[in-house]
Amino acid sequence: MWKKRIGWLILVLGLSACTPQMPDIPLFDKKVEIPLIQMDELAAKSLPQSRKTSYGTVKLLAIGTQPGSGEKKLAIVARFQLVSFEIPEGIDGEIRYVGSLRYDPRSRQVYPAHLKAVAMTFGNSSLEEYVSAAARRGLPATVASMLRKVPLYRLPDSSSPRAIRSFSVQENSVRIDFD
Repeated sequence: MWKKRIGWLILVLGLSACTPQMPDIPLFDKKVEIPLIQMDELAAKSLPQSRKTSYGTVKLLAIGTQPGSGEKKLAIVARFQLVSFEIPEGIDGEIRYVGSLRYDPRSRQVYPAHLKAVAMTFGNSSLEEYVSAAARRGLPATVASMLRKVPLYRLPDSSSPRAIRSFSVQENSVRIDFD
């Protein structure tokens, strides 16, 4: 009985020694550093976007990512155009947001999240008086909801993290740690 068990053990060890070893497959590095300019370039491919609202049509023209105040804050500057009954030729403007990042595991894309409007300015001061109070109140929320759908980065197909653990913003890049 012992001889039979020892025979099987020798057979298994012998076969395992003869089988080729699996090649080392590089696993996804769970830390990614993304240049801010690369985020802006990918976002530009999704723009312009338009949305009709009760106070006019808002067209999201461009976005720019920058370091925000604090290591965990990302600043996003959104350029838009508002066309309304009062301003049929449109008025350009910018809204500055601070926020964080969100990861969608299905599409493997990183999006802006938790956006808070910090400042809003209009390009043509002579038309600014025609911007309604409803537009002034609604523009930050409308532009933020449009921004949340603009991808900033797409992970390679070989990676499959579940969520963003943390991120930090340096001078010219964002470092993201994934789960």
